[in-house]
Amino acid sequence: MNTTTRIMLLAVVVASVALGLMGCSGGSLPAGVPITVTGFVETLANPAVPVSGAVVTIQGHSGTTGADGSFTILQVPAVAGNVVPVTVNFAGATPAGLQVNESPLTVTFTQNEITAATANIGTIDATPAGTPHNQTLLGNVTGFVKNLAASAPVVGAVVTIEGKSATTAGDGSFTIINVLGPQTGVAVTVDLSSATPANQALASAVTADPPASGTFNMGTIFTVTNPPGGPGGL
Repeated sequence: MNTTTRIMLLAVVVASVALGLMGCSGGSLPAGVPITVTGFVETLANPAVPVSGAVVTIQGHSGTTGADGSFTILQVPAVAGNVVPVTVNFAGATPAGLQVNESPLTVTFTQNEITAATANIGTIDATPAGTPHNQTLLGNVTGFVKNLAASAPVVGAVVTIEGKSATTAGDGSFTIINVLGPQTGVAVTVDLSSATPANQALASAVTADPPASGTFNMGTIFTVTNPPGGPGGL
């Protein structure tokens, strides 16, 4: 896990989470049986940074995250088929000024899924306190930049979406990590000033309409040869 001190926190609203608790093979546990719950708390950033000193509480039982962001909560009663609220107290956490932008943050205890005395609920993503609730994590955006006439890759173009950028590789491909913004009509800019071949211009205005999370491939952004005397193809 990357513990770099260069923290770039993204302002996002974390979509509703239902985390299934999966265990090892064996018979399912009935409601009320105590289990040990483990997981992590990290900043929603690239790269993610572990959050230490956060207190995670489930069913009245708590655990404090360590230096690597991990926590262990003992004696949490299993609840068959019910959604259980999870609270995270960041008062003494490092980095400071964090919150979980989800109301409520929940974990699902399902009788058919809990088959062991220990369950891992995965990662809880933390964001800066005061994050507006009108933004959504779009996830990773991939694509290509190619010349329209020759369908040849354009190398060295800088593609920017919602303030996040990536430079196209030798095959014209790019990947932008953890893009943030609305789910529709995201403007995409392409800086071709250092691109190869030179004298390129965008064939048209570019927008992306990625899903709320995961990885979205926006396809190919086409350029045209920029004719002498001014921009072309716009």
